[in-house]
Amino acid sequence: MELFDLEIRLGDILLAVLVLITWLSFRREGRLMASQQKLLSLQRELNARTLEKAQTADLGARFVREGEKKLKLRIFNRGGAAAHDVWIEFPEGSEAVNEQDVRDKFPHPKLEPHGSVDLIAVRSYDTRGRHTVQLTWRNEDGTEGREVAYPSF
Repeated sequence: MELFDLEIRLGDILLAVLVLITWLSFRREGRLMASQQKLLSLQRELNARTLEKAQTADLGARFVREGEKKLKLRIFNRGGAAAHDVWIEFPEGSEAVNEQDVRDKFPHPKLEPHGSVDLIAVRSYDTRGRHTVQLTWRNEDGTEGREVAYPSF
């Protein structure tokens, strides 16, 4: 009497192959689900950062040329909210900017999103190429914003 009667048929081999393919498919799906969960958490974090940026002002400064001879220092708001009570300071001096123009325009009461304020600038041979501009403002939620920009010719 034989202990085991092993007769392998083609159907048994196909069944074993199908079980192996199913197991591999479940394993791959588990990895895919983990990747999707990670991607979803990164997307949520990005959305939160974008929303936070849209609710605050973000100021900057750069020199721009208008025409061949006109030079201006442009103070701009690239944020998604208005900046209130905008102040400008030049810690290293402001020989490139017209002082009277600064006194006339600052403190600026409100700088809307994607808005800007232009200051008359002049350049001579002894003017430094890089300047330091410190901007201070109040966000709509009452928090204070501060940015140091380094515009250059």
